[in-house]
Amino acid sequence: DKLVEARRLGEKIPGDTLNFLKNLNDRLHKKLVKLKLLEPREVPVKEPEPVEQRVLLGEFLADYIAKRTDVKPATRTFYGHSRRNLVEFFGEMKPVTEITEGDADDFRRYLLGELPSEASVNRRCGMAKTFFRNAVRHRLLSSNPFQDLDASIKGNASKQRFIDRATIDRIIEFAPDAEWRLLIVLARYGGLRIPSEALSLRWCDIDWEKQRIRVTAPKTEHHENRGTRDIPIFPELVQPLQEAWDQADDGDEFVISRHRPQSVINAAGNWHGVNFRTQFTKIIRRAGFEPWPRIWQNLRSSRETELASDHPLHVVCAWIGNTERIAARHYLQVTDAHFEKALHKALQHEAE
Repeated sequence: DKLVEARRLGEKIPGDTLNFLKNLNDRLHKKLVKLKLLEPREVPVKEPEPVEQRVLLGEFLADYIAKRTDVKPATRTFYGHSRRNLVEFFGEMKPVTEITEGDADDFRRYLLGELPSEASVNRRCGMAKTFFRNAVRHRLLSSNPFQDLDASIKGNASKQRFIDRATIDRIIEFAPDAEWRLLIVLARYGGLRIPSEALSLRWCDIDWEKQRIRVTAPKTEHHENRGTRDIPIFPELVQPLQEAWDQADDGDEFVISRHRPQSVINAAGNWHGVNFRTQFTKIIRRAGFEPWPRIWQNLRSSRETELASDHPLHVVCAWIGNTERIAARHYLQVTDAHFEKALHKALQHEAE
């Protein structure tokens, strides 16, 4: 009667009647809807839940790697190493849905006993995290069991060395020819990566008028700037570049030509037949020094540290070809010169 009266007068349904209707069973509610005294009840729409399919680990990883045609061959090789570790631990036939957060912790402990450093372990854990993030995005899993694993790559200060000018200049004197002298100079005073950036350098990349060098970085060619950057022709580069130019053959395209392997880049896109480390180690020892860790990278690190003392860091990173985060974590060092500069300023302040 109250529903009929409310509809006849065009008034709202009384509150006590609404409370009664909330608990009314569906059968009676549908009868009142049929009599046009009520509106149909709204059925809540449920969000579809991720469907966890039975996908085997070996099959899933192989499929993921096969699809990643957008990465460099070296990266695909690293994918393969990470896949091997996962398959060795879990087995090819392990369903991805059965791998838990506890299993992920056990996998990391397993890697600590298999790999030579914690950094290597973190890289493999980071790759496992990437694999399974893809599984979540394809709705094969509802959550990533590797999400909370530590995959941060920290700098190893014990392997950092600042190679001062006196040391490197002495070593350069023992280089066998102009190209080797230039190679060392490009690393220590130009901050180039060895071998990729040095071997990619062409004579047409050197702009004497603008006093700049266009550096091509195969390692970062997938970045926004397509792996190129400009650096100044620093004063330390002038004489070695001129010497190498004077000795270059007519028609030489690359700056490093005589010591350039016949097939530098193989069909897979990897650097092939390049082993400058062995020869450089011999040169260092002939000069009377003991080779330091990360023999080429520490030359880049030394140059970035040096430049950061005189130029804004964002400028230095643009020249070296890394980010401020990477520079702070892996490249920039504290040297004796920093202490001497601080003490000098303190004494100068006292004198004033």
